[in-house]
Amino acid sequence: MKLKVFIFLLALGFILTGCTTEEKVSKNNDELSGDKVVKFNIDRDDRLDNINNNYEKLYGEKISLNELVRPDDFFKQDEKFSKIQYEIDESDAGWKGSSGSVLYAEPGRIYFTTKEFSEIYDGLLWTNKGELRDDFDDLTKGEEVAGLSEEDAVGIIQNILSKYGITAKNLRAFPLSSNVLLKLSKEYMSDEEYEEYLKDSTNEPMKREFSEEDEAYLIIMNPCVGKNYLYNRAYDYGRYSYSGSLILAIVMRNKLAVFDADGAYEVRDNTERINKMLTLNEAEEKLNDKFCDMIVNGDIICRKEELTYIAVKGKEEQTYEFIPAYVFDIEYSLDDSKSDEKEGIKPISQTILLDAQSGNWIE
Repeated sequence: MKLKVFIFLLALGFILTGCTTEEKVSKNNDELSGDKVVKFNIDRDDRLDNINNNYEKLYGEKISLNELVRPDDFFKQDEKFSKIQYEIDESDAGWKGSSGSVLYAEPGRIYFTTKEFSEIYDGLLWTNKGELRDDFDDLTKGEEVAGLSEEDAVGIIQNILSKYGITAKNLRAFPLSSNVLLKLSKEYMSDEEYEEYLKDSTNEPMKREFSEEDEAYLIIMNPCVGKNYLYNRAYDYGRYSYSGSLILAIVMRNKLAVFDADGAYEVRDNTERINKMLTLNEAEEKLNDKFCDMIVNGDIICRKEELTYIAVKGKEEQTYEFIPAYVFDIEYSLDDSKSDEKEGIKPISQTILLDAQSGNWIE
């Protein structure tokens, strides 16, 4: 009889706590108290305290940039260029310049690149995961570009965007001085690796020594729909994958090294008022629930949270819907000591998206 009573009380204890054994371990393991598993290490001014339902679901199409693009806006005045014929999609537009520059345009995107971009900058801008680096603020602090001001460089890009009806926000401009370029180059490839790279004659040319002639401004912006900028990384929604929306350009002293405006849309008039959208508190609760049963080493930290828009395919062909989504940048560490590959603590950084209407997580 005593054994039956003991089992009953033990079961009752599990029911009343509302958490599994694994959840309880997670909360106690990392010195996390109460119901909050995720800690928000964010300045109060950066928090989204005034979220309300004054947001709209927007509809639109990609801008027909293949029909609007003008080569003279990109190639240098003294460079000759010729048209490229595309067999897969004849509506796409393209030109190739005498110096190796290439201009390509399709609905929603203009891409212009040069041999300077491939030889000097291309490999230096990305992480080993193929994502755009996010530490340019620290890397370029206090640096300058010889013979080119930030204002002039930004003005060149904004003039191009204005010509093609592309609106953008969240402007960031970074001076890629010769010092910064050398540091990035050595991070990308050690001296020993560079020597091996040069031995292979099939490899593309890559600069290692940089002068003032190579200095430039890296300009990054987010394309907008209405007054809201679009998410700039890849994501999956439903049956489709999306590359995100981003404007990236490098302006040298006497030419444009690269210009990539990807994810440019024009909005229709038939917007739809969003009657119900998750508040920030509700979104944070869902984030907390998502990590409730995760066992980590240390704290689960949210470094950044914001509200943005994502583009998803609409019901009509060639149309898109733009819906609000919460973005969370999360950091935590896992105990990797039992792994066959590596011993110790494995730090994890990830960005996750939450549909602000449905409350579903976006891959």
